[in-house]
Amino acid sequence: MKKTSILISIGQIESAFRQLAVLLMVFMSAFLFGCSVPGLGVRDSLLMSEELPQSFVMPYSADRIWEQVISHTKAVPNGRVLATSPTDRIISWCERVENWRDLGTDTARLEYRFTAGRALADFESRYRVTEFEYAELAANTGEGIAITTIWIEAMGRRSQLHIRRVTYGDKSFAGIGHSRGDYEKSLYLNILMATTRDQLP
Repeated sequence: MKKTSILISIGQIESAFRQLAVLLMVFMSAFLFGCSVPGLGVRDSLLMSEELPQSFVMPYSADRIWEQVISHTKAVPNGRVLATSPTDRIISWCERVENWRDLGTDTARLEYRFTAGRALADFESRYRVTEFEYAELAANTGEGIAITTIWIEAMGRRSQLHIRRVTYGDKSFAGIGHSRGDYEKSLYLNILMATTRDQLP
């Protein structure tokens, strides 16, 4: 009798684990792919629509690239540094833009919590820069605000440049520009050429 009770208990535990596994699978499916059930997710999951930063391998050390990034940041018209960490080689700045529709960047509604890629999300949590600060920057401006974040990853004698750019406006809007990615590529080439010039005798 006691043996039967133990077997029943084990069976109940296994059944409970199976049910839990199924529930977890359903929850993760809803979280990753979106779900129309209220509270479980959204049709277009923020997690899945979130893209990684544009990343470029540079043939120079992280320190040299960091110097050029700092120089570029100082030269941005009406730019404002939000936060910077020389140790981690990460910097974020904002600038006012007139034609945000043609920027070729990600956009986000002010009423939604922004998702700006893993590097920027980590940057936000580490340095306590929130979407409310970004929303405040964009408030009452007709032009819009672009926030750019750069992280330089050391790779021995080389480095990897991660760039993420998000655009905010004073009105609700969504979508992406028709030239998405052009800004990141242009910035990468400018930094690469500036670093190369500095290496010339």
